[in-house]
Amino acid sequence: MNTNQKENELNERSHQMLALYYQGNSLGEIGNRYGLTRERVRQILEKQLRQEVKKKLLGFGFSEGELEEIDLAAFIRLEKKTIREIRERKQVAKELEKVNNGGVDPRKFYSVKKYAEAMRVSETIIEKYFPEVVEFIKTNKEMQEKRWSRDYLRCRQCGTTSVKHHSLGLCEKCYVKSEYFKDMQRRSRMKNIERRREYEKEYLRRYLKRPEVIEKRRKQDDLKLFSGNREKAIQMADYKCIFCNISRQESYEKYGKDLYVRHLDNKEDNSLENLIVLCQDCFQRKEWIEKKKPSSLIKRVSVQPILKGKKSMSSVINIVANYYGVKPDDIIGKRRKHKFVVPRMVSAFLIRDQLGISFPKIGRKLGKRDHTTAIYSYKKVSKEYNENEKIKNDIENIKKTL
Repeated sequence: MNTNQKENELNERSHQMLALYYQGNSLGEIGNRYGLTRERVRQILEKQLRQEVKKKLLGFGFSEGELEEIDLAAFIRLEKKTIREIRERKQVAKELEKVNNGGVDPRKFYSVKKYAEAMRVSETIIEKYFPEVVEFIKTNKEMQEKRWSRDYLRCRQCGTTSVKHHSLGLCEKCYVKSEYFKDMQRRSRMKNIERRREYEKEYLRRYLKRPEVIEKRRKQDDLKLFSGNREKAIQMADYKCIFCNISRQESYEKYGKDLYVRHLDNKEDNSLENLIVLCQDCFQRKEWIEKKKPSSLIKRVSVQPILKGKKSMSSVINIVANYYGVKPDDIIGKRRKHKFVVPRMVSAFLIRDQLGISFPKIGRKLGKRDHTTAIYSYKKVSKEYNENEKIKNDIENIKKTL
């Protein structure tokens, strides 16, 4: 009893699966519904179709013996083809209903494929069952090719049809001149202005460090300021400063710069007789003369511009401390007694005047003081040099020792 019941259930399931297959369901959909693989569904349907074909042939008057001699495979293939045609007709009916009730205007399309995608149907359905729509879209495409653009017959600014349409009814030439394009550029520029400025600064830094750019700028400055005589003037001076005899190589090692060339008198006269070669310190002193700096700074410009030998800040402090009878630590220290303050200020003056050291470095050397303290000491001693005979003698005596 149980066996018969199970067979009945299997037969019922096979009939249901075949009915679903006739309705247009795929093998995968049927398998998911009954928990079977696609191959198992195909085997069951194949068996059920064989039984259906036998029933139809028996209904047409064939006997059991004749059926054994007939090849049923051809009839099964024909049945499958019939089922496919039924499924296709049902699918076409659904898609036709979509097209009829879709509400999509074909006048807005210039391609059957795009129209089919908008309707969510196959392109074949449109071409086979809606020839009027295909013809209408074809006419649209022909008219589009004849028109300058979809919505304009010519450029609304210059009236041309020979230049390609860009947008907004304007040709490519008129569009880049339009206020809309300029406003779009302006908004884009303001949006990225900070990033653009940083990029330009970084690019300029890299650009100015290129050897070819450095050489090009040097030649341009030479031609503009000295009529191309700068290198000749350095060569005539034997590649040395005319005051302190520092060579070009020594200038690079000491200052990190080449020798300076400046005019002797008239800045418009670029002849070799009017050009002199100076190192950085001598050039600065020459500038001080023209700007009428205190005489204490320019007194020895034409005599000896800088200390002979490589003197350091420590050596100057030691010589000043020895001259005034104090310890170097007292000059560098924090004590503010008069006998320590004067040597400290004189040291600051001589370091700046003789070595050309910057004020921040002088301040740090003299007890980690601020650069303004070094500036004040320098100005104070410069003033006392012209007014106080004792300070003047002290400085001159120390210079001789240096």
